[in-house]
Amino acid sequence: MINKFTTSVGEHIIVRGEEFIVQKTDKLGDDNSFKITAMGVSELTRGHTFIFRTDLESPDEIKKLEPKNVTSLRFLHEVVSPLTQGP
Repeated sequence: MINKFTTSVGEHIIVRGEEFIVQKTDKLGDDNSFKITAMGVSELTRGHTFIFRTDLESPDEIKKLEPKNVTSLRFLHEVVSPLTQGP
C-alpha cells in the first residue's frame, strides 16, 4: 500500500484521536512512506515522544491539523506559566 501522506517539522497531526507536534520526518524507501517522530500535545500523550510509520497506519489514521485548531498554545501556557510565576 502506498501512502502519500507527508508532513513537516512543526506541523500538528492527529493520530488515533490524539494531537502531536511533528519533530522529525525520515523517508523510508521509495514508496513515499515516512517515519514521523512526534511529541504528544493532548492530555493523554503530553510530554511523550511517539514514532509513527505512514506505511503501517491506515491512510485515514494520520491527519494534518489546521493551525486554527491546535492546542499547543494552551499546552505552552500550562508549561511556561508555572515557570514564570514568582515564589
